[in-house]
Parts: sequence; structure tokens; C-alpha cells
Amino acid sequence: MYSGPSTYAVVSKGHTGRSTSDDLHYIIGLNDPDLAKENNPQSLTAIYGTDTILNGFYSSHTNNEALKEIQIVFPEYRQPLIKGKSVDEYVHKTATLCLLGSIHVRSKKGSIIQAIIQHGFEVRYEKTYTFRPDEVESLYIKHRNDEFFKALVEAYTDGPCLLLYVAKENCVADFCEILGPFSREEFSKMPGTLRYDFDEVTIPVTTIHGSESIIDARKELEQFFPYQQTLTVIKPGLTPNQKNDILKRLNLNGFTIMTKETRHLTKDVLTQFYARHQGLPWFNDFIQFMSSDVCEIIILAREDAVQALREIMGPVDPVRAKTDAPESIRAIYGLDIMRNGLHASSNNKHAREEIRLLFPDYEFIKSRPIPFHSNILTTDSVISNDLPIHDENDLYHLESHEIIYELAVHTRTNDNENEESAVFLTLVGKLNETKKCLLQYADNTIHPLQSNQIDLFHFIDQDIGVLKMIKFSHDGRGFPDNWSLANVEVTIPYQNKIFKFDINELINEEKAKIGYPVTDITDIETTTNGNCAIIIQTGSAKYAGTSADCSILLSGSQGVYAFQLHKSLTNRIPFQNRYRDIVLVQVDEQLNDIEYIVLEHNNENSAPAWFVDFVIIKLLLNKQEYFFPVHRWLSIDYFDGKTKITLASDIQKIPSHE
Repeated sequence: MYSGPSTYAVVSKGHTGRSTSDDLHYIIGLNDPDLAKENNPQSLTAIYGTDTILNGFYSSHTNNEALKEIQIVFPEYRQPLIKGKSVDEYVHKTATLCLLGSIHVRSKKGSIIQAIIQHGFEVRYEKTYTFRPDEVESLYIKHRNDEFFKALVEAYTDGPCLLLYVAKENCVADFCEILGPFSREEFSKMPGTLRYDFDEVTIPVTTIHGSESIIDARKELEQFFPYQQTLTVIKPGLTPNQKNDILKRLNLNGFTIMTKETRHLTKDVLTQFYARHQGLPWFNDFIQFMSSDVCEIIILAREDAVQALREIMGPVDPVRAKTDAPESIRAIYGLDIMRNGLHASSNNKHAREEIRLLFPDYEFIKSRPIPFHSNILTTDSVISNDLPIHDENDLYHLESHEIIYELAVHTRTNDNENEESAVFLTLVGKLNETKKCLLQYADNTIHPLQSNQIDLFHFIDQDIGVLKMIKFSHDGRGFPDNWSLANVEVTIPYQNKIFKFDINELINEEKAKIGYPVTDITDIETTTNGNCAIIIQTGSAKYAGTSADCSILLSGSQGVYAFQLHKSLTNRIPFQNRYRDIVLVQVDEQLNDIEYIVLEHNNENSAPAWFVDFVIIKLLLNKQEYFFPVHRWLSIDYFDGKTKITLASDIQKIPSHE
């Protein structure tokens, strides 16, 4: 990197409400040019890179990294406010859900799909799905009081239905137009619509469904085609040509390769990886085979990635695969049950566990990056030198009628015997109620709803007014065994309110149907008095965040100050994986230097271990800033077993220009 001049640039997409880093990674491509040419041939690395070192480009991996690296390269840089187009003016290739009931699947499936394609839509994915009554009730919740509701539920639960992932620019509105109204009385006067052309008069209601709004489309696609990452391992014994052909098949089926490594897996790692099979007669021979040569370990991403990969892979026995799925990977390359070509995660929970085991620093993403379509960026924007105040709506790409809900679910106990059950929470307000929020993918923990744990969930829905009640439900497999909640807090930034629901009991079927009323309402604290800012960056290592009680001691020539670190200005729950917390405290005005700090926690609660990247102390009155690099564990189980560390300032004092 120091052999010649390099070009540095700070780039932004302006007021689009999208993540710049994810899209930039897509434009640049993977680090390995050969892999980039296979996976994304239009990426910059694929076009200009020669090897993994001379690959042409580097970009910050996360927003936090970007902020740090910009300050290093451009120390005088101040982030501008770009007043560009509103979010609604940007045209994206969006998607919606189409659902065909069982009667249409049996008789008109092919014709309906062909009609959708002829109208300019792309049917990107499809899968059969057998609905439970509660799922149909949730999908058509606004019709629950209509006389045809029972017939509607019966029509969708009569047999396997078909789910279609449909994509197009302005997709939701355009698809609603070709779909036609829900009422048979209305669509019977509209030839050319799907509901008119493919109506089934033998049933009292139509069972051709399309998402009615952008909110509904987002929720329904997240439910039936969630963007997932899964793991596959190409096993020993395949030739380079066979491996390349497998990668091409994955690419053709819409998978993105997020990470790919060639490794020789040790027996210890393999034993941990396949621990659920330990004790079976074939286990030792299988571990011996898997450790006999190198494997290709790949993280793949796609909508509904886990199930899709298993379908493409085929049955575990190649003999059966040749009969049941002759075009599958195992049918083509498998020899026997042991040498069947590749491994794939069996469900989403196993996928996340396996990725965490083999790639502990991998950061999961929740949505597909938007492809880059042009190498020319133009704007008539006005640039201001003022620091921007970001609207939370921009970060989540909200429509005008959408708002964000933040849930903090405090679990007291959970024996988790029914670990595959899906649990939902519904918010009931004065005006309406939300759709069910799936409590499965928390923002701050890998395994949610565990004992003595607080999980954060964010979701987007319509404004339901003042919150009155919450209700719990499940997918038909029951609530987790001995699942006891302490409380749930719902934050609605739009209303500047926090709604608290004290529960303190086991969640069971009878109580869940009644619901839990609000027990307290407080305002969100928007300001905090203080003249000293304590900034702590929690690391991105596996389980880096802590649930312990943390404290800090500041020592200067004018005295010693100790503070409990309870309230963060930036995060509802402080010190979570990859998050940066700012705590504002009050010190004497005479304090004008920091000699050392002591950072510690009490090693209590469910996950006390803490990995800290760095600490910054800002004395706001005299504009002095002290940087303390940490980059270590505070844990009795890791590193040196210490939960307390003393850091001297030495020459870490730097002038502040803010």
C-alpha cells in the first residue's frame, strides 16, 4: 500500500434512506477477483483486480469503521447535509408477495404465472406452502369480522398453496392494478385482471392474493421469503471442475457468496460442528472422511436461503436423489450418503450457529443490497456545512404512513424445550393493531428469549395510535416451555413515549388470548445534563456485548470521579455487540486533564463477558479529548480473567476541534 500513491474518497448516496456501505460493497465486489468474476462480473474488483492483494479497491466494512477511517484520512472532514430528493422520488426495483390458493394451484398455476410475467413482472422465487388457520387469520386480519372470513380461511387451508416472490419497479402498486379488487362484485366488472381472468366460482371468495401496500409487502415477504444467510460445505473428493460447476449452479439460483474459504477442518472442530449427531454408528467414520482433505466453506445469502439451498442440494442419499430430484447437486455429484457432495444447514437456527462457529466475526445482514446500475452519480443537491440530524425514518426507508416500533423483551426463564416454536407479539392501539411481529431475530442477541436476557426488536407498521395492550401468539407448536417474562417495553419515537407492560408470570395459552394492558407510560428522555462525554465502543467479536452492571472511574489532578454506566444516549440497552454508547456525566468545572481511567463490570447477569474496542473521554468545557485503546475482553472466562482494567492517558490527550 505504501509502494505508490493511492486515491482516497468519501462517498455518499445522499438522502436515499439506504445504507451506503452495503451498496458500495456490492459495487466493489468480493476481495478475490476470480470469485468476483463468477459471482458479480460487473463489480469493480472483477473488472480491474488481479489477485487478492492487487484487487484495486478497499472500502470500510461498517458505518462505525467508516467514521473512524474518515477521521484518520481526512481529520478536518465534517459530514455534510445533502438536501436532495425525498425518499419517495427514488425508483427502486421493489417486490411483493403473490399467493395462489390450493384450488388455483391445482388447475391454473402455470397460466397465472405466465400472465404475471407477460405484464412485465419477474417471478423470482416460488414455493409451495401449507397454511395453518392462524396464519391465514393474520394475513387477512382486517376481514376477520366479515361474513366470508371463515370460508376464506377454509379455502387457503384446503391444501398446498403457492407463494410467489414477484419483482418489478413500482411493484406493489402495479401488481395491485393487474390483480384487481378483492371483492368479487367489483373485479367481475374488470376483465384483464388476474382475479377476473382466473376466478374460481366454485368458492365464495377469491384466493389470488397480493400485498395491498408497501407495509404489507415488506411484512409478508419477511415472513415467507426472509433474507437469510446459510452455510454450505463442499466436502472432500470433488474435482476443481465439479466445485466450479456447483458454484455456478448456486449463482444461477440467486445465491450471493458472502464469504468463501478453503480450510482443512480438524477433528475437534468437526466434532463440535456435527455435535448433534455424536453417538450415531457412522459418526467416527464421517469425521475421519471430512478431515481427510480440504473443504470449501461458503456463506450464501438469498431470500429463503436455508430451504432453497436444501432443495437445490437434494436428498441426503444420492441414490434417492437420482430418483426424486435428478437435477439436484447430490444426484449429479454424490456417490453415497457420506460422499454426497456437500453439507447445508438444516434450518435457520442451525445456520446461524454453524456460521458463528466457523466465522465468529461474520456480521449478518437483514436485507439484500440494492444493485448498482450506473457509474454516473448526479445531483442538483445543495450541500450545507452543518452536521446532519438524521431522521430515523431515513435509516429504515419508511413510507409516510409508517412508523418504527422498538420492543425490549425481558425474559426471566425459558427452558427452551420447544425451541423450534415461533413466537409472535401483536401491539393493540386505540386506532388499530399491528400485524404479528416475529420474536426470532433480535438486534442485540444471537439466541433470543433466553433466561435473564433482554432482547431488542425493531419493526415497521402502520400508526395504531396510543398503545393499549400487547398479545402473544405462536405458530401452533406451543409457547416455549416455562417461558416467563418480567416485562416488555415498547418505544414509539414518533409519539416520544415508552409504554411498559409488567408481566412477571409464565406465558400460557389462556392468558395470551386476553393480552396484557399497559402498566406505565413515560416520555423518552431527550436531553441529559452533563459536561463530560464517555464514549465506549463495544467490539464485534462473538458475544462481545455485556449484560453486567458497568462502571468507570476518572482520575485527574483535580480529583477522582466514579460513575455507574446505566443510561446511554445512543442505545436503549447499552454495551451490545458492535454498538457505540455515549454516557453524559457531570464533573467539576476545574477538571481539565485525565490521568487514568478504570473500567470494570460486576460479572453478573446472564452474559457478563465484555469485549471493549476503545474508550474516549471528552471534557466538553475545555474541549479536551482522551483516547484509550482497549481491544480486549473484560471477562473471567477469556484472556487474563480480569473484569477490571486501568488505562493511563499518557500521551493519548488530543485537542478537540468540535
